[in-house]
Amino acid sequence: DGPSESDTPFIPPDPQIAAGPAHLVVAVNSLLAIYDKAGKKQGSFQTFADFFAGLGIAGEIFDPRIIYDRSDGHFILTAGEVDGTNFTNGNVFVAVSQTSDPTGVWYKYAIDFMGRDRSNTANTFPDFPTLGLSSSAIYVSTGQFVLNFSCLRDDSCAFSDTWIKVIGLPELLSGNSSLNVTTFTSVTTASGIPAFAIEPALTYGTTSDEFLVAADFSGPVSKTLDVFSINTSGTPTLKTTSLQVPPYTMPPDAAQPNADTPIATNDFRLLNAVWSNNTLWCAQDIADTESSNPVAGWYEIAASSLSTVSLLQSGAISGVGDAYFPAVSVDSSANAQVVFTTSSSTEFASAAYTGRAGSSDPLNTMRTFVLYKAGTAPYVDRDVRWGDYSGISLDPGGASFWMIAEYAGTPDPHFGTSITQALGPPPLTISPPSFFFGDVDVGSTSGGETFTATNNSSNTVTVSSVTISGMNPGDFAIISDNCSSSTLGAGASCTFSANFSPRRSRSSRRLAEVRLLPKASS
Repeated sequence: DGPSESDTPFIPPDPQIAAGPAHLVVAVNSLLAIYDKAGKKQGSFQTFADFFAGLGIAGEIFDPRIIYDRSDGHFILTAGEVDGTNFTNGNVFVAVSQTSDPTGVWYKYAIDFMGRDRSNTANTFPDFPTLGLSSSAIYVSTGQFVLNFSCLRDDSCAFSDTWIKVIGLPELLSGNSSLNVTTFTSVTTASGIPAFAIEPALTYGTTSDEFLVAADFSGPVSKTLDVFSINTSGTPTLKTTSLQVPPYTMPPDAAQPNADTPIATNDFRLLNAVWSNNTLWCAQDIADTESSNPVAGWYEIAASSLSTVSLLQSGAISGVGDAYFPAVSVDSSANAQVVFTTSSSTEFASAAYTGRAGSSDPLNTMRTFVLYKAGTAPYVDRDVRWGDYSGISLDPGGASFWMIAEYAGTPDPHFGTSITQALGPPPLTISPPSFFFGDVDVGSTSGGETFTATNNSSNTVTVSSVTISGMNPGDFAIISDNCSSSTLGAGASCTFSANFSPRRSRSSRRLAEVRLLPKASS
């Protein structure tokens, strides 16, 4: 487990993770934690106020982002800072580890993000700072808001414009007090409307352009992603285009058991972006096709140049019913991984992940998800704020992903964060992925349906058990099971069968889930 509500008073936690050669650095609102890769915490949690105390700026520090620069061997952390008492300063703090060991000394900077609104009548302050990396610079984008006591009290602070700052790596990594900074303000989309919540990409490899991407907020229903590029050599120049994607809408809030209040899923802004081998991956919260459930939307975009961007594939992840606050990453073999929170009316908010294997999996699909940390209680706290995002990091060795997501624990209210490592996409797929038994009289039993579980990985997987859970587990039964205690080599399959026998009359559909539990060693 990572930091929890017992460790920080700030909600939501905004969990982030970065993997280095020997350490994991985890950031949440508003503290830093360092672990070795066996999960042992190195020292104590350090609050951001203490970590950045040497800058001599007193303000609330929030919305952390952290990445590991594999090329240069440094951790890079950013966080927003605003003086919410006197409204005299607004910064994005940047910290860079001097080496690949995060327990050592860090260079620390305060980058001024205080501006004026478009009518030049009020000061603006940064919110939701995002972080990207190329071979030559880091990229920090913020939404600038007009802040004052009344709007903070009423949660009605006005959005002004979006900024992007390009900060040169050579000066940043060497601790130079004079940074090379280029600032773009009042950023607009290709259609001319104000851009919002731009995600710069964490770039793996070398490219002539840094790519940035944002959901288009021209209305509550959109079919556009706004894509931007900034050249990585010479004087930075910002360019933009629009990309047509399947329509997406604002996500509804997420269901949870034993609680009258759903979990807030915010809006459909993009939550992270990664570029590798001329493709750009990104993810967001959206509504499903019936607009009844939040799902985790994801995209793979061809991005060798801004003029040729095109959608390669996209999809939506529903988890146990609702899925939200996804983070996506990809390795050099185009294996993608997505971490997210999932819940339903019968499943407490839990941490989960899924993925796909390069070009071998069908387009527009992810594999059967893994629920790696089950929630244990409902969550009702601070307007049921969740997220605002999850974290994922490709290991510097390139063979695994480290992930962190939020889950609901006890006592309510209590959020936790959970860290896991995955060697690749989930190994098992189940076919068919779902089955409808049709209408069955109370007291009668349907015919059986056979399901096939296939090991799509190159590793051996041992299945410990096959169980039924979910909303109405008592109305379904496993009638044959060749999977429990079986060991599946690469490409091998096993089967199990289930049937439906409703115990009492209900007008609604009866639902259940089948879970395959692998042994921990596999």
